[in-house]
Amino acid sequence: MSVNPVVGEEKMNELVSEFWPVQPEPGSVADQLIKKGEARGEARGITHEKANTIRILQSILGVAESTNEELSGKSLSELQATIETLRKQIGNRFNE
Repeated sequence: MSVNPVVGEEKMNELVSEFWPVQPEPGSVADQLIKKGEARGEARGITHEKANTIRILQSILGVAESTNEELSGKSLSELQATIETLRKQIGNRFNE
């Protein structure tokens, strides 16, 4: 492709499919690895989202915000428990 600019991505995909017609089948090792990678990506996104929520709630409360290092070692359930605790603290401040 780098030598011949005429061969684009679509043509390259056709050539590869013609000479190497392999696709991961459901339940295969390749399929399992793909699913595992997707699940990890989702988990990282959820973890990042929860960490941001924690920092926002801490900011609202006026307390020191947690660092990436402090939050990265926690499980999703621990992060969710921290969020709930912070939400309760905010609710208590409004009820005073």
